[in-house]
Amino acid sequence: MNFHIKKGKPPGTIMYTGKQQNPTTITHIQYSEQKVMIHETLKPFSDEYIDWVSVEGLADTERIKRLCLDLEVDNLIIEDIFNTNQRNKFEILPNYFFSSIRFYYLDSDNKVDTDYISILLFKNKMITFSEISNRFKNDIINRLNDKNLQISKLHEDYLFYVIYDMIVDEEINVYHYLSLSLEQLESNIHSLDKKDQVDLYTIRKHLVFLKNQTINSLENASPKALLKNTLFNAYLKKYLDDLEDHLINLKEKTITALEEVNNLYDVYSNNVSNKSNEIMKTLTIFSAIFIPLSFLAGIFGMNFINFPILQNHYGLLIFAFISILIPIVMLTYFKIKKWF
Repeated sequence: MNFHIKKGKPPGTIMYTGKQQNPTTITHIQYSEQKVMIHETLKPFSDEYIDWVSVEGLADTERIKRLCLDLEVDNLIIEDIFNTNQRNKFEILPNYFFSSIRFYYLDSDNKVDTDYISILLFKNKMITFSEISNRFKNDIINRLNDKNLQISKLHEDYLFYVIYDMIVDEEINVYHYLSLSLEQLESNIHSLDKKDQVDLYTIRKHLVFLKNQTINSLENASPKALLKNTLFNAYLKKYLDDLEDHLINLKEKTITALEEVNNLYDVYSNNVSNKSNEIMKTLTIFSAIFIPLSFLAGIFGMNFINFPILQNHYGLLIFAFISILIPIVMLTYFKIKKWF
């Protein structure tokens, strides 16, 4: 993140702090119960349709700023749109509603990645801003075209709920993936290697992010809080209650999973310590055996003039017998003491 570029700048300075430099594209979707129209350029807003403008790529700050200023969006809110690493939050303003959400998702290679979306909600229209591409745009367009679904029959507040619900579903999916990976590590806990230790650390890092994000969402971006805004209708209550229940459930599960990770890490550390102790015990036994043998070798290697056993015809056999007897006696003693 390029936070250093904003150092010393006054509040409301419009500067993109992310590292993605994807070109800015705008898709304008207009829909009603009877019709769905998709435009590749911005069209005039109409009271006959619900307008959804999907802005993908934040590199063109001037173009996005002009769009926001035309809608009378405050400079501080525009600044927040380009700050892609802030906490999840909702802001209720007189004529519109602002939300920014950073979330986890699984990419095509089943790797955990992060994405960011911010949303401006007005009467009959909604603007979404994505750092790369809008992950939900195509799915929502397919829902709009399906007349059996109610999304096209309801207002822009339901469209916002759908996006928020899809974000929570992405994070629940990530949790299940992490939980499955954790179960695999747990089943092989007695044979983990250094790579598994890295995986365990990575899982813990992702779970910490999920826990912090869900707690932050419940405190600063609670679905139930949306009903305090006149832009959200009462019919959304049952959906928002269900969404908040999912967030609470996800928070509790991630906290439990984090405790499990910490327990697994303790077991892994104990296994490593036990392996080290086994190695040290083996080396100690060998050292203990060779200490008296080294002592004997030192004595027999001395250049004394009178050393009777060296003159004995069976001196070498006697030395060999003693050298074999000492380890046998020592190993027997160690075994009786259950030192190995």
